Amino acid sequence: EGREIPLSRHIALGAIWWDPELPPMHMTPTLPLHWTATGALPVAVLRSAWGDPNATYLAIKGGTPNQSHGHMDVGSFVFEAGGVRWALDLGTESYDKMRAAKLDLWNYSQTSSRWSTFRVGPEGHNLPRFDGALQDITGKAEISPLPDMDGIIGDTLDLTPLYRGQVKRVQRTVRMRPDHSVSLTDEWTTGDRPVRYSWQWLTTATVTRTEDGVLLQQAGRSLNLRVTSPAVFTVETEDVSQPRGIQDSPNSNLRRLVIRLETAARSHGKIEVECTLGGSRQGRSK
Repeated sequence: EGREIPLSRHIALGAIWWDPELPPMHMTPTLPLHWTATGALPVAVLRSAWGDPNATYLAIKGGTPNQSHGHMDVGSFVFEAGGVRWALDLGTESYDKMRAAKLDLWNYSQTSSRWSTFRVGPEGHNLPRFDGALQDITGKAEISPLPDMDGIIGDTLDLTPLYRGQVKRVQRTVRMRPDHSVSLTDEWTTGDRPVRYSWQWLTTATVTRTEDGVLLQQAGRSLNLRVTSPAVFTVETEDVSQPRGIQDSPNSNLRRLVIRLETAARSHGKIEVECTLGGSRQGRSK
């Protein structure tokens, strides 16, 4: 509309491939706010909007660690809101560093030294952990979308195959509400022994303990993480910015938030964390 389109010898081909259902070029295409992919590497993406730099965004990964260039990151996620990346994925580590450390780089077995690299193993991801153990490399997590109800979108990951021998069952569920708040829920069933559960979240935000969770602050914004269940838990903030071995790169200003729970044998465990974006630091700090 109102623009001159230069002619070329290929313009006639446009009549062949032209789709009358496509929106005009000046219109923003309608894209889904909730997308779940199955297959060899399942992923799910939840968004509050497109075209808004302050939109809330969460993406979570299923699948298995046992694949080419794989990490022990099944169930890990990234989370962004208000233009701030609150929960991080660090990406891959330099293979030159890993070779220099004489790691068995292409060995994907359970006992491989590959998994000792911070960015590759479970230490450097936003995961549930049981007694600090590794994920089972033979396991694969499938993702199932939840039915959209009252504007709430979400997905459930069956992580049970990744924790064989640790717990009998474990699921992680993510939800986004119409007010753009996000909830993360882990549920697990123990076997014949008690376990210590850990909830990991990597961030470059400052972390302040609150009565019912923690407050993250970064770039003039804040994110309140409120633990709605259970009532008893502990919170630790660990400085993980420095390399742990010669195979590891520094991670500037990186902190690992860890929420810990004790779960008795032959019982059910659950944690639910509500993530709500605040305003300025001055308006939300406690």
